[in-house]
Amino acid sequence: MKNNIKAGLFFIAVGAAFAAETLFEAGVLYRLRPLILIILGSGLIKIFLIRKKRDAVFFGAGSYIVQFGLLSLWLNFRSWGMLHEAWPLFIGMAGVSFLLLYILKPSQRLFLFNGLFLLSVCAVFFLVFLVDSTWWWSIFIFIGLSIIATGGRGDG
Repeated sequence: MKNNIKAGLFFIAVGAAFAAETLFEAGVLYRLRPLILIILGSGLIKIFLIRKKRDAVFFGAGSYIVQFGLLSLWLNFRSWGMLHEAWPLFIGMAGVSFLLLYILKPSQRLFLFNGLFLLSVCAVFFLVFLVDSTWWWSIFIFIGLSIIATGGRGDG
């Protein structure tokens, strides 16, 4: 019962803070809204860690949501206009999520392959679209390195 009261008071406080923000047009809490995503993603990771049957979906989704929340928080204090250059980060965040899953479940080499592949694609997109478009061929090298690093198999 005490946890329910704490949770209820927490949400009332958050709602009151957002109400004050809206009514007084302070503009500070608006930038902190991505913290809600970070808390949600952390909750999914916690579910993964406390359950006996560790379903990778909870951890993968949780880690992606946390990364997205951190990116959103950073962009709120910088400029969302930077997203036209930073969009490959969305692919890279998925790659990081797969690599984290591989660290937790090293028997699942498919997680390693997917993580390395997505991070490679992210790096290539940064190279191709931000540095020089003559580097498009490097995606094949990154794919080859991902296959070699995982032994060419995804089944472990």
